[in-house]
Amino acid sequence: MQTHVVPVGFDYDRLIAPLVRDQIDVDRVVLLEGAVGSEANVEYSRNLSKKLETDFRNLLGAETERVPVADVYDYDAAFEQAYDLINAELDAGREVWVNVSSMPRPVSFAFATAAHSVTLERQADRDRIHTYYTAPEKYLETELAEELRADRDLLRDLLDGAAGAEGGRRRGRGRG
Repeated sequence: MQTHVVPVGFDYDRLIAPLVRDQIDVDRVVLLEGAVGSEANVEYSRNLSKKLETDFRNLLGAETERVPVADVYDYDAAFEQAYDLINAELDAGREVWVNVSSMPRPVSFAFATAAHSVTLERQADRDRIHTYYTAPEKYLETELAEELRADRDLLRDLLDGAAGAEGGRRRGRGRG
């Protein structure tokens, strides 16, 4: 049995696509959702978790559990949560895969470090604990910057065109 621990961030494709694409066996998924930040970010995380829960069940036949992370910027609390979660999954006889691709860095680092700590403490279970990272096809920040540049250029062109048309109308009025 395999459990995938997935910290839910903003990149849907990085959280499920590699598992579907590579036809990975996933029996159980623990979706970690952030419970702090702006209301919009928390709501987005919850909505994405709901979608992932449905998709993991429908596409991979996996049982899912949604678990809140109280403070995605509290490394110590996230480490403790990860450590306990990984040990509980191992104690239940499951292999554990931790996705460190998404969510704020403190959570990703805490879960990766906790996984490493457990491998050191449970030598017999080392081969049942894995961390993995999925690179995005596009970084959201890069895509956003490209969109902003295109919008800026469009506005500049519109303003230049409007200024040119206004200047032409002014010159035309003076002639008789």
